[in-house]
Amino acid sequence: MVTVEQQLPSGEIGRPRPRVEDLRLITGHGRFVEDVALPGLLHLALVRSPYPHARITRIDTTAASVATGVRAVVTGADVPVLANLPATPVSPNLRVPPFELLCRTVVRAVGMPVAAVVATSRAAAADAAQLVEVDYEPLPAVAEAEAALAPDAPVLYPEFGSNVCYTLEAGHGDVEAAFAGAAHVTRLRVTFPRLAPVPLEPRGVVASYDPTSQELTIWATTQSPHRVRWLASLALGMPEPRIRVLAPDMGGGFGGRGAVYGEYLLAAWLARRLGAPVRWIATRSEDITTGTHGRDQIVYIEAAAEADGRLRGLRARIITNLGAFLQVNTPTPAPQLLRMLPGCYRVPAYRGQLTGVFTNTTPTAPYRGAGRPEAADTIERLMDQLARELQLDPIELRRRNFIRRDEFPYRTPAGVTYDSGDYAAALDRLLTLADYPALRARQAAERARGERTLLGIGLASFVEPSAGGWESGAVRVEPSGDVTVATSSSAHGQGHETSFAQIVADRLGVPFERVIVRRSD
Repeated sequence: MVTVEQQLPSGEIGRPRPRVEDLRLITGHGRFVEDVALPGLLHLALVRSPYPHARITRIDTTAASVATGVRAVVTGADVPVLANLPATPVSPNLRVPPFELLCRTVVRAVGMPVAAVVATSRAAAADAAQLVEVDYEPLPAVAEAEAALAPDAPVLYPEFGSNVCYTLEAGHGDVEAAFAGAAHVTRLRVTFPRLAPVPLEPRGVVASYDPTSQELTIWATTQSPHRVRWLASLALGMPEPRIRVLAPDMGGGFGGRGAVYGEYLLAAWLARRLGAPVRWIATRSEDITTGTHGRDQIVYIEAAAEADGRLRGLRARIITNLGAFLQVNTPTPAPQLLRMLPGCYRVPAYRGQLTGVFTNTTPTAPYRGAGRPEAADTIERLMDQLARELQLDPIELRRRNFIRRDEFPYRTPAGVTYDSGDYAAALDRLLTLADYPALRARQAAERARGERTLLGIGLASFVEPSAGGWESGAVRVEPSGDVTVATSSSAHGQGHETSFAQIVADRLGVPFERVIVRRSD
């Protein structure tokens, strides 16, 4: 056995180092899902709806079934009804529609799959998919959340009676009294348009089933290996310990890789049925059309204030577009917005109302902050508007309303507890670094000269919640003295292999070079 001398923490954390994972990536030796090559590998292609809302009246797979290289063609009628996959229960009145791997009777968004072709090559699968004939009866569709709430709007799920998926409220204090006694009230409507994450690498999956051990292995472009295993277990009726999920190198995540897509589960079901590994790689258009989108929210917000700008209360109404059905994490961004709206400010009374709405669009889900950026943008724009209307400097208005250092831990009227902070000190540091008086002087001078290009000065303060959720990990000291770190946390550009190794090396007092990080498995 090799022994390594125990040392005190070395200051390794934060030390500048070349990232250990970068060499293989920049030299073309990374391993992505599309690089996973298994004997007998089959390829999956999907036939997708061109309509946002339509009834399927006929599917003819005859020509596709006899095309060169085709091993199987399946439709919704061939795929057994899987267990309804859960969605994050953000509200007790959450309505969860059926989760269909292949649509059986009605499509509710462009790109929803209606048939699948499995062939011996990707080209053969794509060519055969073109041979599948599908007849549709177009139905009225609605794409915008506010329009979907109208009494005469097309209803996606008649059994629900409306397009409302869930409602949620948050708040504390006498909001009506706050507004009734206010010296000034300001109102704002903020829209956050829908957007599509576009990582360099489109989504993909490889699924392989071993009938002897009855074990399923899935390689997927996912930020959440645990979540994929959990939902695959529910969908396929397999014990979780018999499912292994690996997230190899991944070309970007941005939240859009947090969902468990139907294509992943379909590939797993087909691999088990056909007795051969199955791979699906999205085209760029498929990835943009059917990968989860972000934002698509509308916020109506009002602030009641004293004449000196001190806040008395906030009222907010939020409408969020969830899309045509729910991914497991679709309901979660908007409640974050609801809870984080008070921001860094002392708000004596707050009431927020949130409505999640179904529309004939791609489902939304967390994207780059998952509700927190929208909350910060809304309250900061409101503070700027209030400062303009009261003719106050936006810096001074914020100072008057910041939660004070001696008030932490501070529970907001939205029910969130902030553990610590010193917003005034952070603002002072920022103003010093930016030389705020000089910026204002320059701005005034440019305006006095009537210059066409004017200097704008923007300011934002925000709270970033962290340490939510759960994770697993293990640290093992090998007989050689090397240290192996195992984590299921999925890296997609953040340098986990380097930063985790630095933390462990520092805490154990071992050389950085002797720490090996194994992740995403």
